[in-house]
Amino acid sequence: GQPGVAGPQPGGWPPAAGAAGHGGGAHPGQGFSAGAPSQAVAEEVVLIPSPELQCPDNFMSCTMAAVPDRISLMKESGLIFGCVLQPLRQTPKGGARLGKAAGEKAEAPLPWKNRYVWDNVTDQESVPVVDWGSTVIRCYRCRAYLNAFAKIGDRNDVWQCNFCRMKNKIPAGHAYSRAELEQRKQSGQRPELTSGVFDVIAPSEYTVRIPQSPCFFFVVEVTPWARDAGVIQAVVTSIKESLERYPMSDSRMRVGLIAVSSEITFFNLSGSRPELLVVSDVADLFLPLPKGDLLFSLAEVKPVFMEALDVLEDLGKTARSGSVLGTALYAALAITVTNGGRIICVSTSRVKEGKGKLEDRESVAWSRLRGVRSKLRSGKAKHVNSKEAADSLMKSADSEWQTLCDTPTSDYKTMAVDCAKHHTSVSIYSFTQEYVDLCALDGLCRYTGGSLTSYRHLLATRPLAARGLLQADIFRELTRPIAFESVLRFRASHNLKPRKYHGNFFAKRTDLLSVPTCDADGSVSVVFDWPGNIRDECVYLQGALLYTTASGQRRIRVFTQAFPVVKTLKSVYQHARAETVAAILAKEAGDTTLEFGIMRARKDLVTRLGKVVEQHSRTVGALSPSGAQNKAVSCQEESLENALPALIHALLRSDAFVDDPFLPADCRCAALCKIRALPVEGILQIARPALVHLLSLPEGAPAPQLRPSAASLDRAGVHLFVSDRLVLVHVGAAAPPSFARSVLGVESTADDVLQAVSGPRPPAEGSPAVVNRVIHYLSEALTSRGVPAAFVVVASNSDAAKELLYPFLPQDQDSVRGASLSQFLSTLQAIISTTRSSKKKGWFG
Repeated sequence: GQPGVAGPQPGGWPPAAGAAGHGGGAHPGQGFSAGAPSQAVAEEVVLIPSPELQCPDNFMSCTMAAVPDRISLMKESGLIFGCVLQPLRQTPKGGARLGKAAGEKAEAPLPWKNRYVWDNVTDQESVPVVDWGSTVIRCYRCRAYLNAFAKIGDRNDVWQCNFCRMKNKIPAGHAYSRAELEQRKQSGQRPELTSGVFDVIAPSEYTVRIPQSPCFFFVVEVTPWARDAGVIQAVVTSIKESLERYPMSDSRMRVGLIAVSSEITFFNLSGSRPELLVVSDVADLFLPLPKGDLLFSLAEVKPVFMEALDVLEDLGKTARSGSVLGTALYAALAITVTNGGRIICVSTSRVKEGKGKLEDRESVAWSRLRGVRSKLRSGKAKHVNSKEAADSLMKSADSEWQTLCDTPTSDYKTMAVDCAKHHTSVSIYSFTQEYVDLCALDGLCRYTGGSLTSYRHLLATRPLAARGLLQADIFRELTRPIAFESVLRFRASHNLKPRKYHGNFFAKRTDLLSVPTCDADGSVSVVFDWPGNIRDECVYLQGALLYTTASGQRRIRVFTQAFPVVKTLKSVYQHARAETVAAILAKEAGDTTLEFGIMRARKDLVTRLGKVVEQHSRTVGALSPSGAQNKAVSCQEESLENALPALIHALLRSDAFVDDPFLPADCRCAALCKIRALPVEGILQIARPALVHLLSLPEGAPAPQLRPSAASLDRAGVHLFVSDRLVLVHVGAAAPPSFARSVLGVESTADDVLQAVSGPRPPAEGSPAVVNRVIHYLSEALTSRGVPAAFVVVASNSDAAKELLYPFLPQDQDSVRGASLSQFLSTLQAIISTTRSSKKKGWFG
């Protein structure tokens, strides 16, 4: 028969060369959902490099598994060539995933403090380590590292670079006979030739200075509100719990502590008890002790440090209102400047005094917006219908958003440059409902490899869940693997040049990124400019992270992938990965939102999507909104939800891009910051929340996921929603009354009972099999996550419950979030049909 195209497989990589393909259709969940092909296209045989030599997708996920041979084909496809790299990616304990079978034997759920702890030794050993001695085997011309796709000469003393084709000598001591080389490869002694990802122990020439001790410096705001809201208690508890965990228990670990209110309290931990050094004059700040005397070895001062943490709550009782957080951050940088590390800041109010003072600009913006809305409602704006009025209001909101993005102070960006220079990252946890101007603080986290997290959205309706999530976040911050003094570089063959990077880093050069601290949850993405025509059979991509481990060892982690070159547009689409394409488009739209506004970003997303869908329908087949909707009800793997249009539609409804004129600016900014640094899996959790009926879990089989729509909810059912930061159990009004008691440990859900982070109760002896299955499944849903999540239980008859459910139902129409999925697809298809019937080149491009 006619040869098929080897399509992408569920594991992420296409089959080996010569494998049978799927013919004309894209593989479910990887290509684009489509109907019958609009025209016959000749099949193309695609030779795929061996999957075992490729860097796994969970480390480096690319937008396509095969690339076009000419620039015109790339432009015609409307796609981009890029990748999302998560260098320190980990597998959760047990390797569980939400789709795992729910067995009858249920284990006791892990307590929250164990929920986000990984087996560090196992995870680090899963990446093989190479010791090349005093040298690193790299290409003399392009500086690419020796990898599994390089060609070894017949005498095994020369290797040919697969990036630039230069022949390089293999250093003495690493050249073996052919038989010995094959034996070493099979025994795992040459992982650089058998694995797509490996660590190289770096020699001294890759060390600018002696590797410093890992350092965590805490800056905690201690206001009366923070104490009453339980923020200080949550932070203190999570830090204490993490003291017994890796890497905080490392003897090399250094710590420091500052308390902030209207004054700054430094802690001297060198004595038998903590000494409080209060500085009230923040206009001309000075350190009460030499900077080296305010940073301490945890192994030496652990009891005193624990006592100092207990003092924080007492400080909250007498603290005066006002925040000098900006000045405190400057002080923290001055203390850590010689060591580097990570500054962890917990903020509960806006900076109102000292350096980096911020004004309440949002109130002024909202006042103007309310004036515009009143004018539109009063009828003073003549000949304006409801849609025009909504568009006019959103246009005004977009203008106000751009004003808020234009930060009035450069203090934080200046501080960010100093932090990056001295290998220091800043992570800010903003726990408040008031406006704190996260747009101004964003640069401090963005350019230092830190993170910015806000709890404002959840805090407004679920303060207990927000507090529990903060506690879990701090715990995760201190227990996840982290790389210090890191730099990252991407290389690609055939003169592919990086066009744009996304993530939290400082760009030293166009091809070199400084990431002062790189953690297991962060990612960096890159988009390449296509150089022109390619005559070779493969294109190669390599990422390399030079970093210092928590134990002080300098290493280079190398990631390499190979991509076959294809000649037809159909093959390009068949090997496209909708999830990664959507993730990078979302990151690009995030930068557009911050620079040019919300409406521009939304238009760019829809335009890029429309161009891809239009060309795809010409080449492979047309989208069928009604058919896709029906298919989504029955099978998640074949649903349109796994394709690019559904992902983009869901992202357009997220806090980052939703056209809600009165969405708090801090909520939008926090969502954009999150998308910028999230790996593909994290963005999918935003765009594709999971929905499972807990009372219908099959025995010994994966739980079927329902279509995320209100039509899937049953009044007599109990449903589990899982998104990026929330695990929510929705108990129907007619659900069995005993469920909440036997599974969740609460007596009733009639009053919208809340469980924050604690999770399901352990199974009781003699519990029914269905109860054990549900408890086991809930435990898996919580422990299999890459990041912490709040655990919330709501009743179906609660107004607050409906508010929480909206983000989990991307396929339904919402007055704030926008059109349903079927409406969005119908509109998109109508535009494409109109474009085809006209004589224009195309509405999208």
